[in-house]
Amino acid sequence: MAGKKTKSSSTSSAATTSKPASQNHLAIRRLTDEIPKSLLKTLVTHHNNAYDPKEPTVGELTPTHIRIDYLQPYREVYYNPFPTSHTLQFEPPLEPLPQGKEGDNGFDELCWTWEHACSERLKEMEKVAAEGIVLKDRADIQVTRFVWPSDWNSWRALSFFLILTGIIVIWIVGGEDTPFVGPLLANYVFTTRKRLDYAVMAHTIIILKKANDVLKMREDLRNYRVDLLPEGRFRGPWLTWLIACALEGPKARERLAKEAERLRAEKRLPSKKTN
Repeated sequence: MAGKKTKSSSTSSAATTSKPASQNHLAIRRLTDEIPKSLLKTLVTHHNNAYDPKEPTVGELTPTHIRIDYLQPYREVYYNPFPTSHTLQFEPPLEPLPQGKEGDNGFDELCWTWEHACSERLKEMEKVAAEGIVLKDRADIQVTRFVWPSDWNSWRALSFFLILTGIIVIWIVGGEDTPFVGPLLANYVFTTRKRLDYAVMAHTIIILKKANDVLKMREDLRNYRVDLLPEGRFRGPWLTWLIACALEGPKARERLAKEAERLRAEKRLPSKKTN
C-alpha cells in the first residue's frame, strides 16, 4: 500500500461484542460477510503481533477504521484463549458511507462502489502485512547462490569426517572380513575394542556438534532470505548450504557470512552480523 500508513490500537481481554448502529448499513453488512478470515488473521498477526489468532471476525467497519475481534491463545496450551480486539485506522480514510434507502437502484450501486473500494483497501493492507511478516527481522540482502569451499581447512574437515564415518561403518558392517580394508583396520586402527568405542564416541560428539551447526545454519539461511528463492527449501542453495554445513561444520557458516558481506559491499549497505 505504497504511500499509505496504517495506524492501529488494541484492547486485550475486553473485546467489544456489541456492534454500533452503523454496522446495519447495507454496504457494511454485505462486505463484512465476505471478508476472508485469513485476511483478518494476517492483519492482526502483523500489526498486533498476534500469536496464532483464532476465530477472527469484523467487530466494526467504518470509513475510518476496522476493528478485528479474535481469540488470542496462550503459548501454554492448557489455558483457554482470551478475547481481544485490534483496531486499524484507514490512512487516508475511505469515502463516507452512501446515504439512501435500501432497494433504490442508485443507492445499491453506490453501496457496491463503496464495498469495492473498501475491499481493495483491505487487500492492499493484507499484502503489506504479509510481506512484513515474511521479511520481519531478516537481513537487508538475499543470498542467491552456494559458494564452494576454497581453503584447505574446509576440505580437511570434510575429508576427516567422511573418512572417520567410512571406517566406522566398514568395520561395523564387514569387520576384519572386509576385502582389502578389513585387515588394515584390524592391524593398525581397531586393534582393541576400546579403540572402536573411542572412535564411535568421538563420531557421536562430532555428529551432535554438526547437528547444532545445521540448526544455526538454517537460521542464517532464513535470515538471508534463501528460503524465498524459487527453489524453496527442498532443493537449490538452501539444501546445498545445509548439506555443506552438515559435512564441514562452522566453516560453511563462515562462508555464507562472507557471501552476505560481499553482497552488502556491492550494495554499499551497512554490515549486520548474525549471532
